[in-house]
Amino acid sequence: MQSFSIDPTVVLFMITVINSLANLLLWMRKPGQDATAEIAKFKTSAAEADGVLKGRLDVLEERVSHMPTSEELANLKGEMHGLSAQLVSLANQMTPFRQSLDRVETFLLNERTK
Repeated sequence: MQSFSIDPTVVLFMITVINSLANLLLWMRKPGQDATAEIAKFKTSAAEADGVLKGRLDVLEERVSHMPTSEELANLKGEMHGLSAQLVSLANQMTPFRQSLDRVETFLLNERTK
């Protein structure tokens, strides 16, 4: 039988090559792990921001649902103009009453001094 012998320098060379390949694979894998970790952090922060934005949107929708429509505002504006006209009319109607009251007041003040 023949004996099979391997030169120790070849074995050392093979171990060095295997070690170098393993380091290369780990080095290539490391950025992928870092990227995966960053993606996970981004997903977490995006989910938190999404929750905050949904909450803000809910509040905004609630506030908008209680706001009057443009048609309701137009109706309110018309009613306000009507009320303003009624107030002017009442003020005009009160003028004679005020004049009468002033005459009575003047009479009573003048008669009191006599």
